Amino acid sequence: MSTERGSALTIARTRALRSPLPACEAALPADQLWLRARAQQFARAAGLRFLLVLDSAKYTRLSGQRVGAEVVGRAYRGPESTRLPVPLLYLQQDALATRAEADQVLAHEVTHLKWPSYGHKVAAFDRAQWLLDHLEPSLAG
Repeated sequence: MSTERGSALTIARTRALRSPLPACEAALPADQLWLRARAQQFARAAGLRFLLVLDSAKYTRLSGQRVGAEVVGRAYRGPESTRLPVPLLYLQQDALATRAEADQVLAHEVTHLKWPSYGHKVAAFDRAQWLLDHLEPSLAG
């Protein structure tokens, strides 16, 4: 469920993130409109801009990186020597069964953009949870 269905520890830490969504909304599918609105909330909470990319071909065109079916989400800031003015955040929408799962992956990937040096350390997941805790609990209200 994490970036590339990575290590068992990374997957467990991502799944342990708690979405603020009410249970009835958390179980709903994450459609494109909802993902885009939710990504904007994450951007505001983190105080950063990023381009949400939901199409793997477009992500490859923009980043030069191919993404396989195992990639659920990926944050990309560009090469170290030439960072992108607006980083990319790729999500594979079909791999996200619920809005709660989308929240977990968005929190994980936004953490990579905001605090890249944290990697997959415990501190990164603490920050990811902090982001979730600072989101509006629902887009409906």
